[in-house]
Amino acid sequence: MTRAGSVAVNVAVTDVGEGSYGVKVIGGNSTGLTCGEWTTSVTLGGVVVKTFTTIVSPAAASPAHSYIIGGAASADGTPFGAVGSVTVQLMDAFGCAAAGTADAGALHAAFKGPHDAPTGIESLGAGRYHVSFLPESPGTYNLAVTLHGTPIMDPPRCVGVSVGAGAELPASTSAGVGVAPAKAGDFDLSGAGGLAVEAWINPRTMPTQKASVVYKGGPARSGDSIKGYQITYDTNYVFTASVYVGRAEVRSVTSSAKSAGYDVNTWLHVGLLYDGSTVTLTFNGVVAASSETFATSKSAENPYPADADFTVGFGVDGSVDEVKLWDGSKGPLPTPATLAARLYCPPFKLSGLPGLAAYVPFSETSNTTSLVFSAACTPAL
Repeated sequence: MTRAGSVAVNVAVTDVGEGSYGVKVIGGNSTGLTCGEWTTSVTLGGVVVKTFTTIVSPAAASPAHSYIIGGAASADGTPFGAVGSVTVQLMDAFGCAAAGTADAGALHAAFKGPHDAPTGIESLGAGRYHVSFLPESPGTYNLAVTLHGTPIMDPPRCVGVSVGAGAELPASTSAGVGVAPAKAGDFDLSGAGGLAVEAWINPRTMPTQKASVVYKGGPARSGDSIKGYQITYDTNYVFTASVYVGRAEVRSVTSSAKSAGYDVNTWLHVGLLYDGSTVTLTFNGVVAASSETFATSKSAENPYPADADFTVGFGVDGSVDEVKLWDGSKGPLPTPATLAARLYCPPFKLSGLPGLAAYVPFSETSNTTSLVFSAACTPAL
């Protein structure tokens, strides 16, 4: 038997009597026989009697011979809130890659750690499978892959999940980052039961004009419903948290972060809380300004541009990270106390937080794009 490249293997011929012969070829890398197309020649006394093509197919996939390409450590450094993955190669016991996709239902992966992460498996063909996972918090995880309930060649291994880097916004790009919701309407906070907005900001320099950490305009410039909210700061690092609560009324409070001891090149958590009557601005979970008394504008127009997208970091020179939007009509809102209590805690399981309308972790490797999560919608694996 021969194949392209002048590779040849010997066969064992056994006389079984009455002019019949049995031909046997032992597979495996040590014999030189591998899967693929071979040319088989039958000779008698050195004369070719017949030549035909033989297809050597892989045997059943063997867990003990299957492995993760590059090892589990190839996923090290995956940021939380971003889909990580490894590629699994299924092999038979003779060194051939498993064929087809028949093993997809028997292949399982578990990604366990601070918050056990869901996994997905996608066939790539030729015995290769894409195993993806979506960790919701940083830390050390254990990746275990089994086939028919038996561990593959790679034993369960540790994978480090990082904190990511945030949305990096250079001074030359003042337009900010436009973010699409996980599902339509996630960013349109109704305000019926109040709302909350929180984010981390780390400016390199102060803006020459007002910069927006988080900004959301509205679908119309008039009407009674809440159509806009934003957190901004000016060239003196004075923050303003504002909400358009209805016709001709914007409610806002201001406070100086610089006077509170914060400056450039330092991460600062800012929060906008609105409970239906009081607007509160927080710095690192501490109330910086709060008011329930506001002047009413004579204008009946919404001051936020019509049809404005949800935007993060407009005019910011620096980084913005961990943006969260809360809708009080869907579930409990954070308070200054709860913000302060979990300020530096890792992210959390979303299913127990119905009020979380959107969570934007900015953990993708490009830094200025991000999956968007909500209590009702998480990205599919």
